[in-house]
Amino acid sequence: MFCFRSPLKPTTSAASNNEYVIFSIRTSTLDNLLLSIKTILFHYAISFRQFHQRLLYHVHQEAHDYYALMFFFDLLALAVVASTFPVFSEYEPKDTVWTYLSTSVIPVRYVSVVLVHCINILVDRAIYLQKSLVLKLVYHVLQFLSVHIWLFVMIPHFISGRMVSERPEIMAYYIFRCIYNLISAQQIRVGYPSRIWGFYCCHSFGLWNYIQIKAYLAIPFLFELRSSFDWAFTDTTMSIFDWCRMEDIYTNVYMVKCLRGIEEEYCGPRAVKKKLIYKYFYGMSLLIFFLVIIWFPIMVYSWGREAGQSNPPSSATMRLQIGDVTAIYENRANVYKMTFTEYESVKKVYNAYDISKEFLDNYVNTDVAALTFRTGGATWMIRQQELRKMIRIIHGAHPVPVVMTCDIILPGDNNKELSLSVRKMMFPYSFTRQSMAKLMIGEKVEKPVTIEYLLPKFLKIEQRGKVSMVNLLMHPEGTEDAGTRQRNITFKSILATDGNGRVWWDLSEEIDDENFSKFLGKIPYASGSDGNMAIITFSDKVVHSFFSMVTGGSIITFYSLFLFIIHGWSRDLISFRMGRIWLYEVPQADVLYALCKEVYICREANMWELEEVAAARVFFMIRSGDTALKLSRFHGSPYNPNTNKTMPPVTRRS
Repeated sequence: MFCFRSPLKPTTSAASNNEYVIFSIRTSTLDNLLLSIKTILFHYAISFRQFHQRLLYHVHQEAHDYYALMFFFDLLALAVVASTFPVFSEYEPKDTVWTYLSTSVIPVRYVSVVLVHCINILVDRAIYLQKSLVLKLVYHVLQFLSVHIWLFVMIPHFISGRMVSERPEIMAYYIFRCIYNLISAQQIRVGYPSRIWGFYCCHSFGLWNYIQIKAYLAIPFLFELRSSFDWAFTDTTMSIFDWCRMEDIYTNVYMVKCLRGIEEEYCGPRAVKKKLIYKYFYGMSLLIFFLVIIWFPIMVYSWGREAGQSNPPSSATMRLQIGDVTAIYENRANVYKMTFTEYESVKKVYNAYDISKEFLDNYVNTDVAALTFRTGGATWMIRQQELRKMIRIIHGAHPVPVVMTCDIILPGDNNKELSLSVRKMMFPYSFTRQSMAKLMIGEKVEKPVTIEYLLPKFLKIEQRGKVSMVNLLMHPEGTEDAGTRQRNITFKSILATDGNGRVWWDLSEEIDDENFSKFLGKIPYASGSDGNMAIITFSDKVVHSFFSMVTGGSIITFYSLFLFIIHGWSRDLISFRMGRIWLYEVPQADVLYALCKEVYICREANMWELEEVAAARVFFMIRSGDTALKLSRFHGSPYNPNTNKTMPPVTRRS
């Protein structure tokens, strides 16, 4: 129990001196506890309120605009996470962002993280346009907490298992985020300025500002995105189309003012012809630049293969199939890369034939490989039901397809597989079909069965992943053009001697013709040697995936698109449209620029009627060429450098 004593209160009496009475009041513990909590809360609430007022209400402090710096470091953080995302999501990343793009397989996590960062930039821009410090403070705290939870809780414990300090990419991202938070806190402390308009680089008029505004306009869709977003989050009476027109006018007038500033800063003497060194430097530079642009596609296609790496096959498989039943022959190849001496001997064989020699000169020995296949295939594993079906098909009255397929696997991370098939038809009642039917039932034939022009001899493997037959290294046989690409093959069935009824098929290339005696028998790894069949491959060099993507299509398509795009850009760079000459050649753009600024000033001051009037005045000025020429007239004599060129005050109608 507590005892509360009140102050002494004197009582007056006529007969005696002053008397004092003491009052005692009993209070409970709960009453004192509630009184203590109330006092504490009141004390700290006052402190928090004072902090809140000092933070958000800047009475005696000058506001400053830090949005450009915040956006820059926000963009750097986005660039880091967008280019090194596998580091954030895997312990030992195997892929890169370029792998995602080249394989066209983009993970959902990558898209989600990049999208969240883009949304953060948009939210920050919306708060900046609204100039709301309360929202900025809430967003600052939430972003600070989310970044730290993601980097120091989610990534090391639930995603990749690595600490932030173990990866320099994550450390760089965190540093950019810290700098952003520091600038953002300073922006909250000093507050937003009352007037926000134009671009961050539009506070002066010089060469660097002109380059910045040109770079801004050169980025695809950036002007449209910024204009539509600013219109959505800015109080205005203008429609979105009038807003975009106003932004376009302001941008062009600002560039004109920059051009006049550049001319004043880097002005030259009048009526003096240009020096030869000046003409040669700029003229020859532009000439070389445009010549390089014109010849660039052709140089990429011609030099791309020379600068690449050799990419001969790593393995190959060949099979022969009759109809739609099990293949009668299938075998893997032994791959032999030709040495320099061997390839030189191949060139000597074709030294007297210009077309063949020109083709061989396009390759080096590391691009050429020999695929040798054993003539004897694997054991023919076929069921009796399928065998009867095949015999019935061969005895039938319909043509029977015979398909020789060569599957080639290229080295690399993806082990790309290419396939080439040669298809021939066996017609009814032919000697070949009759001999084939006898082989199927186990009867002997007088000579091996021959199928003409079935074996592809020389293969060209293109850079874009296409395999084709070469028709420049063999002579045609009679009127058959197929003889320049394919060879005849003979095959027979061989029965095993162990009594188990096992059968395999033996395939071989015909070697008693003119092409073999003149050419094919003289090159290394020729068919017939050591019981092998040989296929020679010529592989284009593999360049960087970027050049492979560029040169993967037709050179005509690439050349046309490239020239049209670059031509439009270069024509806009060195020449202006005729309708805009009046704007870009105005002597002074001060009045035009002041009229544009009036629109922004009225909008920031919430003077909606004046905003409409100012915007209508600007549109009328652009629409009326005579009015614009009067407002942009040069005041003073251009031939007297001592003339005062400042504009006289322009009176406005009330």
